[in-house]
Amino acid sequence: MEKGMRQRQQRNSDGLRTIWTPEMDRYFIELMLEEAGKGNRIDDHLFSKRAWNHMTLLFNTKFRFQYEKDVLKNRHKTLRNVYKVINKLLALDGFSWDHTRQMVIAHNEVWDDYIKVHPGARSYRIKSIPYYYDLCEIYKKKISGIVDTSCGIIVVDEFMMDEEVEAGGSRTYWEPGMDGYLIELMVGQLQKGNQIDGLFLKQAWMEMINSFNHRFGFKYHLHTLKNRYKTFKRQYNTINKLLGSQGFLWDDLRQMVVADDHTWQDYIQTNPDARQYMTRPVPYYKDLCIVFVCKETLTTVSAADDQQESSHNSSVAVEHVIEAIQGLPDMDDDLILDACDFLEDDKKAKTFLSLDLRLRRKWLIRKLRPQPSTAT
Repeated sequence: MEKGMRQRQQRNSDGLRTIWTPEMDRYFIELMLEEAGKGNRIDDHLFSKRAWNHMTLLFNTKFRFQYEKDVLKNRHKTLRNVYKVINKLLALDGFSWDHTRQMVIAHNEVWDDYIKVHPGARSYRIKSIPYYYDLCEIYKKKISGIVDTSCGIIVVDEFMMDEEVEAGGSRTYWEPGMDGYLIELMVGQLQKGNQIDGLFLKQAWMEMINSFNHRFGFKYHLHTLKNRYKTFKRQYNTINKLLGSQGFLWDDLRQMVVADDHTWQDYIQTNPDARQYMTRPVPYYKDLCIVFVCKETLTTVSAADDQQESSHNSSVAVEHVIEAIQGLPDMDDDLILDACDFLEDDKKAKTFLSLDLRLRRKWLIRKLRPQPSTAT
């Protein structure tokens, strides 16, 4: 990363300045998201002492620093201030969020009037904040169990691009828990055989909307779930396109696409919609693969794999199957290789991918390592 691209500076415990690069910010935000996901927060945005120690250790290990945790705490405060400023702007008339450029936008006269009173906001007129969605996850508040929707516009902009206005004019807002449950319903309908040629049957949709509304106490219409389904499909296609491009890999531990900075920057120049995935985990991606695998493939396969798939009349991507095998716990090298050979059969591969994650290894063991009969 060139010096010209380096960002704000903060003093560490030794009085020296800490130069924060985009890569450092991105990794620190990933650490905070992970700790937040584990529930290691106090008062919704303050992390526990154990969380700070863990994040500091991982951060120093990655960048070969010897920083005290106060350095990360100071950056936490800086990022929180960024979050507050953007939220304040987006709450005002005339300001909105540009999803493509990842920045706050407004007409020139709106900016001019605001900056006269708030000169400190001048930098946000031209500043891109690619990690703002993640800051919403880290700093959002919960009051009496209700999510603060100060970032609702962001959820709508990115994850609810097909958002509908429900009866009564209320907006549909989504949380990770809602996504997880809807995907669970879709996988369940798929396992029941209620999907044909990649499309769910009407009966499946009716069962899903009834279960979804009962679970969350909503009265959403069917088109709300269908629009969310379309959003999932776009996410799935975008990630598959990334993983099919040179230099991109799936990090199973962090549940996200990874690549070096130069690879990301080159790709984003022609594919700006992929910017969010530089820092955003997609914990349900493998489940989306189950939902959409019957119709689309994970990535472009080699000519040899194309020939092999054609001979089996396959609609299951080889990379997808191998990734699923390697993601299973307690798999030694011989078992992985045997599983790869066994799942060359397209029908067996589809059965394997359709199973719940916790059942896949057990099913493979039964097929590959059958126990001797105990009958006498």
